Amino acid sequence: MNKETTGSQIVSAGFCDLFRAGDALQALARAGFSEGDLALVGVLDGQVPNLSAFCWNIGMPLEHASYYQECFEDGGVLLVIRVRQRNDSQFAVSVLRQYGGIFPPTVN
Repeated sequence: MNKETTGSQIVSAGFCDLFRAGDALQALARAGFSEGDLALVGVLDGQVPNLSAFCWNIGMPLEHASYYQECFEDGGVLLVIRVRQRNDSQFAVSVLRQYGGIFPPTVN
């Protein structure tokens, strides 16, 4: 996943549980999100890599990278969705919340 498609936006959420993130990923795929618009990045053990470059490359705000960086110090998974329509964004956020996604403070 990289920056592309004018008008699309990125929705993301962190998860402490890999299985819950996987369930959310499957729910989004069943709802019609394409495989190319979904990404799962995890840190299960060891030092957390700097997420700034990754987040910038996909068009995510850098303040989100900092937030997820702190969240993942004890391990975690980041689920990223490229959404192309506003309704899709709202739906994606509701699915992520349903499965226990953790959002940066700037996301309502």
